[in-house]
Amino acid sequence: MILDSFSGPVLARMGYRGGADAAWQLPFFIDFLKAAGLFRRFRADCPLRYRARTRRKKRDVLGTAMLSMLSGHKRYAHIAALRCDSVLPELLGMNKIV
Repeated sequence: MILDSFSGPVLARMGYRGGADAAWQLPFFIDFLKAAGLFRRFRADCPLRYRARTRRKKRDVLGTAMLSMLSGHKRYAHIAALRCDSVLPELLGMNKIV
């Protein structure tokens, strides 16, 4: 099945050898966010503004928080588990996990 992401089309294959975890379902949810325009509106409506030269991109900050919540993380420290993932940030069009 081909899904649409913020970085382009993605081929998702469904395997029948075991269960699926929450991370496996995220590409489908990202496809939904893009098709409905929800992530774009989420970024546009967020009043987050940085003034420092070393500011982070709003997309990276909001995407990191959203991926963390969707992965079931309940503490800020759990975001560190996402830093090793290079696929999910790319699907959201992020530069990196912050």
